[in-house]
Amino acid sequence: MKYSNLRPPLSRTELLDLRERTEAVKNSAAAGAAFDVGNLLRSFAERERPRFYGCVDPEQSGKLRAVAEAAPAAAAACLKLALIDQLAALAEREGVAGYPGPIQEQFEIHLALMRRSLESGPESYFSLSNDLYLKDLAIAGERMAPAGAQLLQTFAGIPRSLLWRGGAGQALAFTAFLTKLRALAPLFEMHSDARRMAEFTPAGWQRFYVRAAELLRARPSIRGLVGASWWHDPAVGRLSKHMAFLNEMPMRHGARAFRYQADDYARELALLRSPERQRAYDSGEYLPTVYLLIWTREDVLRWAEAEDAAR
Repeated sequence: MKYSNLRPPLSRTELLDLRERTEAVKNSAAAGAAFDVGNLLRSFAERERPRFYGCVDPEQSGKLRAVAEAAPAAAAACLKLALIDQLAALAEREGVAGYPGPIQEQFEIHLALMRRSLESGPESYFSLSNDLYLKDLAIAGERMAPAGAQLLQTFAGIPRSLLWRGGAGQALAFTAFLTKLRALAPLFEMHSDARRMAEFTPAGWQRFYVRAAELLRARPSIRGLVGASWWHDPAVGRLSKHMAFLNEMPMRHGARAFRYQADDYARELALLRSPERQRAYDSGEYLPTVYLLIWTREDVLRWAEAEDAAR
């Protein structure tokens, strides 16, 4: 995707105008008028250290479902209004001025993508079951920060269950790694965004890690990076050589991958458009499995400093 053809993020004046029009759609149905968007946004902010950027308060989710059953357009307007209000609050906080320059540039791209969704996105985009909407809401609320090939959830932790999910060998390796990591939280958690797949290349990931290092320098309390995916399975690099870069570089510089779980979602994604992985799965040689890649703060920054020195 060429980002130069995106219109700039919505200004405060444009946000206010769009808010007024969206509020009218929301209030056009009695069920929509009764729904408090502020409560929905507060429920995201007040959930203590959420494990997942899309973690929705059950009470708010149930109330919105009732609006959708009565008036689907009003329900979409409620969620559109939530994103507009979150963007307006971000603007009131002087936007993203407190982030390192490379992260600010990525925010600009995502805020421009949000403009496109707000101005011309279908009603189906404004849904709590739409992962892209939830990511946009999290970015606007600064629960995630865009960094190119990946988004960074700004507070995450590592599950203790890694101790028993991969057998005795993994338990020993993870215990040893913990002495280096020193804490299970907080970490930045890596997430993909379908709109940024043009960055899903060795060079794109290199740029991502440089930006992640910039953000780590700005947030000294964060212990490192963690990402959960089927592509962090060591078997993927052997079966699909073009994907080996996803693990090779960070693991050469201190990162470690730990088995988490095999599930239907991982199998669906891992086998999609991949004849070689499908054949290996059919023959019983490969079981798509989610692994956690963990890279400590110290190792990320050491790698980034070496990259800077090599330029």
